[in-house]
Amino acid sequence: MLLKLLLRRDRSVVTIYLVLIVLFIIPSLISPVFRTSRNFSNILHQAASLGIVSIGQTFIVLLTGLDLSVGSVMSLTTVLCAGLMTKAPVTIFTTVLLCLGAGAGIGLANGLLVSKAKLSPLIATLGMMALIQGIALQIRPYPGGYVPRNFGEVITGNLYFVPVPAIILILVFVAAIIILRKTVLGNYLYATGGSEENARLTGINIDLVKISAYTICGLIAVVAGLVLTGRIRSGDPLVGTSFPLDSITAVIVGGTPFAGGRGGVEGTIAGALIIAMLSNMLNLLDVSSFYQYIVKGLILITAVVIYSLRRR
Repeated sequence: MLLKLLLRRDRSVVTIYLVLIVLFIIPSLISPVFRTSRNFSNILHQAASLGIVSIGQTFIVLLTGLDLSVGSVMSLTTVLCAGLMTKAPVTIFTTVLLCLGAGAGIGLANGLLVSKAKLSPLIATLGMMALIQGIALQIRPYPGGYVPRNFGEVITGNLYFVPVPAIILILVFVAAIIILRKTVLGNYLYATGGSEENARLTGINIDLVKISAYTICGLIAVVAGLVLTGRIRSGDPLVGTSFPLDSITAVIVGGTPFAGGRGGVEGTIAGALIIAMLSNMLNLLDVSSFYQYIVKGLILITAVVIYSLRRR
């Protein structure tokens, strides 16, 4: 009964998970290295940061927008952690709080630019991306520094054989599900993404919904940046460069169209895993990163075309 309901309501989500399974089976048959436990753990670690930031991106795409600043926020997080953290737990705690505050502030600024200044999400977040990227480069022009070993070991370690990044991803996923499916904000967000005019006529504060969504996205980008920091254990002002494109691709592939008002984070997780597995497979085949960008671009275009055709 539950399966029939799932197939009826979220057929696109079921489809994307079937694609994920197929994409896992084929490389496993081709490459013995792909199916090793070590490589599988590596995929989970890769997918964690992408999956987390893609969840935040989902909030924005549901509003027919996008956030290009998430990668710069992640880069800034690594830079701040490498510069401020020491072995003392109090510095780790305060640095995490500072990063979360910065992420919320950046998200709030994006929301105000989109809602109050009436800038398009593309222009607003593109400008913010450049601004935050410049700040990160000013603080640390080149990759370097380090984060305390205890922070890195906690973030990249395992809890009962489950990678900690995967646990963080699950926690963010559950929180997003609760917000989107069980709260007034979630209902307002879907209504606004479906039709701003209708939402406004029903008394929904459109500006507040947008500001809230961008603030949440900024916070989640910091969480993704913290996970990434634990993995690279240093500060890198350019490490987040690929995440805006990858997160948008994961959201669209996961069944949340640019048209907004439909979809959710359930498919986004599968989309992120697909991108991570594809990148891992291409790396194992020693495919240049330049060609990997081409592949990701083709996937994004194909997904957008498919959803556009389905709407007709």
